[in-house]
Amino acid sequence: MKNIRHVIRVEPSYHHQLFLLISHIILGWLAWISLHGHLWLMFFILWGCSFFWSLYHAYHRQFIFEMRGDEVFMDGKFYHITPTSKVGYGFIWLVLHGEKTTHLWLFSDSMHEAEYRRIARRITMRAQ
Repeated sequence: MKNIRHVIRVEPSYHHQLFLLISHIILGWLAWISLHGHLWLMFFILWGCSFFWSLYHAYHRQFIFEMRGDEVFMDGKFYHITPTSKVGYGFIWLVLHGEKTTHLWLFSDSMHEAEYRRIARRITMRAQ
């Protein structure tokens, strides 16, 4: 299977955007109960900027990568999938080792189901 090349297109994920929304709401709530006065106002401004910046990038996040066995070719560079990569419910956390280590969160709704299962199977087989 190492000689078979899979081209995987990653689209913006609504699960990723929902994850960002929930995590920002939890962080804002925790700050609400602990900050007082002008600190709350400064935090709220930074929180809002961070929230909209994160959603903007999550909404416009599209890329293509190629997989050949445990090798990933992305942005003109080769990476290897490390054993620390994990498969969770609805997401894959890829740890790619190349010139520098890169981490990718891939959500199930950002690619075709067959491609998602292929990556998840590859990571699960490596872990065993």
